[in-house]
Amino acid sequence: MADNKIPAKHNLTGKVFSRLTVLELAGFDKNRNRIWRCQCSCGKTTEVRASRLNAGATTSCGCWKREGRKGPRHPNWMGGARIRGSRAWCRNRIQNSITKAVEGNYKPVNLDEYELAKLVKEYDGYCKICNIHQDDIEGGFHIDHCHYTGNFRGFLCPKCNQGMGLLGDDPAILRAAADYLEDSGYFVSSDL
Repeated sequence: MADNKIPAKHNLTGKVFSRLTVLELAGFDKNRNRIWRCQCSCGKTTEVRASRLNAGATTSCGCWKREGRKGPRHPNWMGGARIRGSRAWCRNRIQNSITKAVEGNYKPVNLDEYELAKLVKEYDGYCKICNIHQDDIEGGFHIDHCHYTGNFRGFLCPKCNQGMGLLGDDPAILRAAADYLEDSGYFVSSDL
């Protein structure tokens, strides 16, 4: 298909998107989105919608996924987003923190993915308050941080993290709550 009728800003011919090099316009889909024929660095050709190329959603013919099962995609690859401590996992945790910060109007964690990956590797696997192990926590641990400064404080189980948050992260209120429980006479120690 001829690319000469495509405006320059929409013409992707010759551009490189990760492992894909755009060869030519292959046609249009049913919604009139441009489909581009691309050559992958592994040698295969594939057809990809322009929006997926521009968004970075499609970066290869699928060979990266196949390589990911066999070994590393890139010398710096440390595992996928489901592998705790991998850069992708840390990036997702930070992005989730940022999203929550925007929605809740507080400051996100002041860490980059590499700093967080290092902290996760040094993490002993126990909640810093109740001492429960991460394997016993449904959904894993939370990244606790100050909502005003964004400074990382530690890893907590969801219950401890939410409990502190519901009490406004205020040490005086948390101490008062502990005193109340102990003074009520109905407190049962969890043998901490």
